[in-house]
Amino acid sequence: ELLDLAAKASGVDLWWDGDSPREVVQHWSGNPEDGGETRDYPWNPLADLDQAKNLRHRLCLSTGYDDRFFGPCAYATYPTGPDSCNSIMQSVAEAGGKRAALRRAIVRAAAEIGKAMQEKH
Repeated sequence: ELLDLAAKASGVDLWWDGDSPREVVQHWSGNPEDGGETRDYPWNPLADLDQAKNLRHRLCLSTGYDDRFFGPCAYATYPTGPDSCNSIMQSVAEAGGKRAALRRAIVRAAAEIGKAMQEKH
């Protein structure tokens, strides 16, 4: 559900192949008027840093690390209106490390945006 909501927020079309989400992408061979070919690629920003960064940029999220108040954590801040925002904080686990926490914070923030979009419709 987390990945579905994050995909909705960022405009990514997903389909599931068993337990694996796949992004559906339209590729054009030569001239777009000649027709296109639809392909799918694995999509999991929880596991892929480049995909998480792409998600962050698509949604204009701010991210970083902090250890002053809550212990080591990654955060993603997302807009909730013209003059407001919320932050999602994800603790840094020893096993996963900072990058895993950052990816999870980005996906959780994107999922919150997707959830808000779903509630509006």
